[in-house]
Amino acid sequence: PIMLGVGKNRLSAVVAEALIEGAPTKQWWAKQAADATFKFSGVVRNGFTEGQTTDQIVTQIVGRKARGDQPEIKGFMDTSKRNARSLVHNSVQTVANGARMEVYKANSGEDGPVKGYRQLSTLDSHTTDICMAYDQKTWDLAFEPVGHSLPWKQGCPRHWGCRSLELPWLKSMRELGVDVDEVVSTRASLDGQVPASLNFETWLKGKSKEFQDEKLGIGRADLWRRGVITMNDLLDQRGNPLTLAQLKALYAPD
Repeated sequence: PIMLGVGKNRLSAVVAEALIEGAPTKQWWAKQAADATFKFSGVVRNGFTEGQTTDQIVTQIVGRKARGDQPEIKGFMDTSKRNARSLVHNSVQTVANGARMEVYKANSGEDGPVKGYRQLSTLDSHTTDICMAYDQKTWDLAFEPVGHSLPWKQGCPRHWGCRSLELPWLKSMRELGVDVDEVVSTRASLDGQVPASLNFETWLKGKSKEFQDEKLGIGRADLWRRGVITMNDLLDQRGNPLTLAQLKALYAPD
């Protein structure tokens, strides 16, 4: 389906709001000086709209010494380059997802192709418990969960360093009044392209016992392989991770 865009002014407003108000950076910014917050917002906002790389944005924040024919750049935040990269990554992710959501909303409704939202997590060994459980979950246009109980909360990024994406949950061709079958598509994974419908839990079932133990931890992996818990059970009803002790108390009490 063809997706309509949204106005530049509206996207600019989304960018400005998402930079500081978007989780998970909101609490961090609440402790910072207003001047640093204002400057950071401007640098990231401009970098995002101009398509700058993370490294280019970070350099403007922490600065760099003159080298060769490259002039010195004076930074304005007293933080490590690593911390700055993390801040920039999360802020840009928040802004990018916020901009996408505006496009999805503009294409929803009775005549639009978007009927809700879904999360796509990364299929590899670095994905967190939160995003393992949230992978391929869907919500309606009112952000109510569909076929599961995990809350939307603030959406992506769901944690520092989050790589997950918010995508539109599209109507099928027949829901749009077109009597044709859906086109088979794929998604990326650690192993290469896999069916687009594959979620993290199903993907993990196809990995070795050693990989599963390393990813989940031996205790949780054992509960999961025995069918005592599912990937959804790794989180509570508020979307927060549960410890092994909590999982045993809930699902495998003595």
